[in-house]
Amino acid sequence: MSYLYCPVCLGEYEPQVKRCKECNVDLVPKDKLIVEMEEVSERLCLYRAKNEIEAISIVSALEEEGIDAKMASKQVPMYDGIFQPDLGYWGDILVGKKDFEKSKKIIEEYLKDMQG
Repeated sequence: MSYLYCPVCLGEYEPQVKRCKECNVDLVPKDKLIVEMEEVSERLCLYRAKNEIEAISIVSALEEEGIDAKMASKQVPMYDGIFQPDLGYWGDILVGKKDFEKSKKIIEEYLKDMQG
């Protein structure tokens, strides 16, 4: 049986699980872990999403522009997904360093359009 790993927190999961419950990112096989870890470490926090719906919407908007964006939930899984009370937000939107400035402009326009 081949386990899968989270490239962010390095958690180990059974093969049938495809996403990290803590970080909300796709799991990878151990042989791809180093490459994935380098990729994730190159990511910067672009935005702190208020809730999961907002995070999904923003990631989708960025992906439509050809940007590889990821969501990283900050929920506490041991408390059934309850927010960490001191954070005040759902999670982070992460993008690569090379796409950060372009992503920032896209998200500013997106949020402006959403406000009406």
